[in-house]
Amino acid sequence: MSTPTSDPIERAESVPRVRFEPTGAGVAVVDPIEGRRDVLRTRPSVDPEPVPTESVPAPVGAAARVELDRVGVGRIALVIVRDAADWTTLAHLEENGTETFPPGEYVVEVSGPIKLYLHVEGGFTVSTDEETRFEFGSGAAVTLAARSNHNRPATTVTTTDDPEDLMAAISAFGSALKTTTPERSWPTLRGHPPLVEVGDERSIPGELVPPSPEVRLVVPPRVEFVYPVAPLAYYLGARVVPGATPRIETDEGFEYPLGAGPSPDEREFERRVERTLRRVVFLECLARTKGLTQLPLRERADVEGRIDVDLDALYDLDPAPRLRRILSVSHESVADRIPDWELASHLAPDPQQAELLPYLVADLALVRTRSGGTAAANVDRTESDQLAELNELLRNEDEVLLRSSGSVVRGDDATDLDRDYVQFHDGESDGILEEIWAGDATPIGASHTTQEAYRNRLRREPSDPPIDVAVVCNDPEMAAELGTADIYDGEDLPFDVRIYRDLSTAALRTLIEHQETDFLHYIGHANTEGLRCSDGRLDLGTLTKTGVNAFLLNACQSYEQGLSLIGAGAVGGVVTLDPVPDRVAALVGETMARLLNAGYPLRSALRVVRDEFVIGNDYLIVGDGGIVVGQSSVAPIYSLGRVDSDTFTFQAKWYPSNTGVGGVATCHLEEIGYHLLGNSSPEITVDQEKLENFLYREEVPIRVKGVSDLCWSSELSLDEIDVHQNQ
Repeated sequence: MSTPTSDPIERAESVPRVRFEPTGAGVAVVDPIEGRRDVLRTRPSVDPEPVPTESVPAPVGAAARVELDRVGVGRIALVIVRDAADWTTLAHLEENGTETFPPGEYVVEVSGPIKLYLHVEGGFTVSTDEETRFEFGSGAAVTLAARSNHNRPATTVTTTDDPEDLMAAISAFGSALKTTTPERSWPTLRGHPPLVEVGDERSIPGELVPPSPEVRLVVPPRVEFVYPVAPLAYYLGARVVPGATPRIETDEGFEYPLGAGPSPDEREFERRVERTLRRVVFLECLARTKGLTQLPLRERADVEGRIDVDLDALYDLDPAPRLRRILSVSHESVADRIPDWELASHLAPDPQQAELLPYLVADLALVRTRSGGTAAANVDRTESDQLAELNELLRNEDEVLLRSSGSVVRGDDATDLDRDYVQFHDGESDGILEEIWAGDATPIGASHTTQEAYRNRLRREPSDPPIDVAVVCNDPEMAAELGTADIYDGEDLPFDVRIYRDLSTAALRTLIEHQETDFLHYIGHANTEGLRCSDGRLDLGTLTKTGVNAFLLNACQSYEQGLSLIGAGAVGGVVTLDPVPDRVAALVGETMARLLNAGYPLRSALRVVRDEFVIGNDYLIVGDGGIVVGQSSVAPIYSLGRVDSDTFTFQAKWYPSNTGVGGVATCHLEEIGYHLLGNSSPEITVDQEKLENFLYREEVPIRVKGVSDLCWSSELSLDEIDVHQNQ
């Protein structure tokens, strides 16, 4: 649960930390900031004793001493065992691994929703079969340690609307990096940049020094050139300085062009900046496999033979010479293995929008402006446009779409719309998970974010599980959709689901304004005047506050109401622009609920829904699409098809969850290996028994070749998949 509180900077030191709690059968690791919980089962039961974090040779936020014989994690986790003295990786274990370590001092990392470490002084055995277990012997003393993946800005910088002052503010972003080695490609080693305020005078704390001042980004002193380099400057820890010809330069005399001549095309400039950022991050991900976490990335094996760069040697270079070697690699030689990027943002070239940059840069979002050559163009969206799209949705459907004889669409009382639109073209979104727009017009083909949404995220007061979900159905004819309430469930992270029917305006106002709700799932009707209630409409624009954190307003024309909910204090949600067929709305609602319960953030869930249903641009995200309701560090989707009576093809793709650009994923099929989030594995073949044992351990969405509907692992029968479906 979350409620708004005071300014994020004022309360930075009072943010609750990750902690350990006895459960009777073991220990719960609780991260109240991210709303996550991991359960360790111990023998015997223990009462964790807090100890200083400095006692653990790892970057952690909490530590506790326990005496036990055994500890188990109720899942098959990736386990990395390191020598505590020099951090050398001794082993990493996946499924069906067992290894015994002699007496010594070790740091053991265990993957999961919270970064977990065991500091062991002595010998132990680790096994990863039905679960992950550690056996220590009688009464061994073990230190449990953990850290949150959450990052918060440490301070604020003030800039004027002068482009050179904006450059100075952006130059301070890199001060948040926790390292300038290739390890910075891990999301947890990139801190949140300082916030930005636009004022009358420039004010930047003296300690906010770029960590690699020998690297400079030279751009013309115009906002449309300054904004796009913000994520690159942050990641490189570089300074941004004025100059006529866009380029990267270093103290060694190296130069790399970011545009042609003193009057470069702005879209070409943006394209070069984006390619540079993606290539640098990607190759540093490959180089870090020599470093602290030596996981054999499949992408490294795929590209190492194509490029004339020693990736191991790259790891040991200082930032400037390392950058020079990386930029000697052409984008084309590695482009097919660079993961899909999480975010591309579109800002107006307005100095006031500089205040959005820290939030975007923290996610390594690409930054584009609206000036000539960008993806945005003003369009008029008429009623005939909406009807044409609706007819396309209905073209191949039949009476199953009719919830009642009088309703084909959700929103039979839709109102005329007075909106200015901005169109985003599909060609610009290749390899981008979510495009976001931060202007005044209504986006088509992108999410609509606001500075308020990000500020709301920082202002939320963290609290403990369970996750509070409110499901509201304000139309009796849609009551069947209340079955989605059963979807919200979790063993280690429980849900508290409340169901409401046919609420009055007063009751719905009380619920939204005063009840602390992690996720609101509204089923019913809406238009620009409000959400329909039993006695009229509730206009969310009249709210003064809200206890809602994230939401799905599954009703027609709920866009304006969703923006109002963000204005009242919510962080992010899914809304609709136009009339939506009832049948489609019901399927979207159920699928979104299942994906969110599985740990998908809003943006990844909506991407899957768009791929599965013909919804066009009717559904979009308002606010922060990175918000997560369930608990998972990755959001996988699997594809499979039958080859013969005992063999299937299998492929995995991983969307980012709360991990971020540079995160790694695998699944418990050893043939798959390790991959960067945003990429897909190669297609492999696997026998049916092995696939069944793997699939039924967790609830995962699955695409089956020859089957139009998205399937789920808990409901899928491999025996019913026919080889002819692949044809």
